Amino acid sequence: MSFLGSARKKTKKVAHSFEKKSWYHKQFHQAVSLVKKLWSLRLVKIIVLVLFFLLITPFIVFIILRPKTPDHFNYGITFSNRYAQELGLDWQDTYLKIIDELKV
Repeated sequence: MSFLGSARKKTKKVAHSFEKKSWYHKQFHQAVSLVKKLWSLRLVKIIVLVLFFLLITPFIVFIILRPKTPDHFNYGITFSNRYAQELGLDWQDTYLKIIDELKV
């Protein structure tokens, strides 16, 4: 008797899971049919294509018009006499040392 009772419980669980799958299955097919009907409209196709081109165009433009990196860089220096004084340095001596060491 206990064996039959446990078998009945299992069949009820299985039947219940089939009901859920059939409900999801039905909803999925209904959604697919609605999407097909929506896609059959010409305006929807045009809107999707326009959105696709609006999203993809910046990437294409960036790839084509990407700035090229130069082979040779020109570096510059900046000197602030106030900042040198704040650090407790003689600004004239510091300025001359920077020019001599960096060969500017």
